[in-house]
Amino acid sequence: LYKFPSVILKVFDRNGHVIYSCNDKFKPWDGKYNGQDIPVGVYYYTIDRGFKLPILSGSLTVLR
Repeated sequence: LYKFPSVILKVFDRNGHVIYSCNDKFKPWDGKYNGQDIPVGVYYYTIDRGFKLPILSGSLTVLR
């Protein structure tokens, strides 16, 4: 992601609420929302790399 200067990364819960968003320099997500650990489960992400490239998306699983 460092190769793309205008990357937008978003992580969503299963209801579609954005729980993490980064639209400047990429910062790793720590698995927290509003300072609290998110519950174990499946979440979804999108990565917009700009330059009219397709948006990447997928799922991720949080385990503790």
